[in-house]
Amino acid sequence: MVSQKLRVAGGTAGGTYPVTIALRYQDDLGFIYESTEVVGVEVLSPTATPATGRPQLVIESFTTEPALPRPGEPFTLTLTLHNVGTGAGRNVLLTNGAPSTFAPVGAGNVVAVGNVAWQATVQVRLRLVADQNAKPGLYTHPLTLDYDNLAGEHVQSPQNIALQLGEATAKEAAAAPLVVIEAYRVEPEWLSPGQPFTLTLAVRNVGGAAASRVTIALGGSVTDPSKSAAFAPLGTGNVRYLAALAPEEAAEVMVRFIVDGAAQAGVYVMTVQMDYTGPDDKALARSEQISLVVRTQPQLQMTFYNPVGQPPAGQPFPLPVEIFNVGRTRLGSTNAEFVSQDLQILKQPGYIGPLDPGTSVTADGEAQADAPGTKGLVVRVHYVDDFNQAQVYEQELTVEVSEGVGPPPGTPGVSGGVGVRPGAAGSVSPGQPEGTPRPFVIRLLRGLLGLGSA
Repeated sequence: MVSQKLRVAGGTAGGTYPVTIALRYQDDLGFIYESTEVVGVEVLSPTATPATGRPQLVIESFTTEPALPRPGEPFTLTLTLHNVGTGAGRNVLLTNGAPSTFAPVGAGNVVAVGNVAWQATVQVRLRLVADQNAKPGLYTHPLTLDYDNLAGEHVQSPQNIALQLGEATAKEAAAAPLVVIEAYRVEPEWLSPGQPFTLTLAVRNVGGAAASRVTIALGGSVTDPSKSAAFAPLGTGNVRYLAALAPEEAAEVMVRFIVDGAAQAGVYVMTVQMDYTGPDDKALARSEQISLVVRTQPQLQMTFYNPVGQPPAGQPFPLPVEIFNVGRTRLGSTNAEFVSQDLQILKQPGYIGPLDPGTSVTADGEAQADAPGTKGLVVRVHYVDDFNQAQVYEQELTVEVSEGVGPPPGTPGVSGGVGVRPGAAGSVSPGQPEGTPRPFVIRLLRGLLGLGSA
């Protein structure tokens, strides 16, 4: 193989030109031979030189790291720029356009690329971040290339690329305190108008960080404006302070209250406001609600509307009871009942009906005592309370029972005998010597009954 360099003369037009090749050689016997050959040479048309040409920069390709960017997470965009024009590009600037879902990170939106030679390729890296509220999908990001040629002519080239955005990464919430009301108790359990009580709250920090400067304020009702002042602090304010609560630490706060004397029966909702500070002195606040039950207790007064006196033992006697409603609310009473461990109740009063404030009703019954002495009588009033529950109100009365006078003369006895008046001839009171005078009370009672005073 033989090679030969040739040069085309300047100004030669483009086209195919013949080139004659002369060959001279001899064989082994010394004979000389000569021959010629003609080959065609293709000459290209003359083109402009880089010094006078026009550059043209294009985004040939791009990649992202990571391959699938996620909202709110910075990523690297690598662009490959290729000068496909006829001249060099000078002072190349790359600008991130707007509006866009992506924004530069750690720098402005303009990047200086420098000079890009004719037919050269360069790479440019950008740090971007997607809007943290952006949804997954394909987004267009505008870019602009600005540059000059060697003659100082300016070129601006807007271009777009498409970036695929993935799902946002689920981030674990930073540890924070969370103070909750674990339990509460009221002493006494049932509240009534005008009654003082103690409210104790058991609070616990169930969060993952310590809570500091904890203030707990106990407010009024939020369900009914008319009930907002049902409870008032007694002897103290309604705010309690805890210096700190570590995670899972519990504490108790106690406040004394009093129920408004004019409060109506019902369920009252009290708001408990809790303010505290978390990590980095971040202020946190939350509120909870607790329920307090107010019951209106009946206010009854019971007396005998007729004197009972001192009924004798062994004889039935009436129980004329009058029940007064001295309270300020209607009592949904149903019936009255007499109960006693000392008396035999022979007749119950039964149904008495509702009682309005300032009114009364009679409840009549009958009883008998087996022995003299002071006997207790419990009067029970059954009623339905404000929560539609059956309740019982009780009050005790007393009856003085005297000694019995025995059966009239001539009345058959239990064993078939004839009854004899106590103290009469032939009768002896148990435990009393014969001839001993009777007590004054017995003699007086016998005289009143026409049995004689002996």
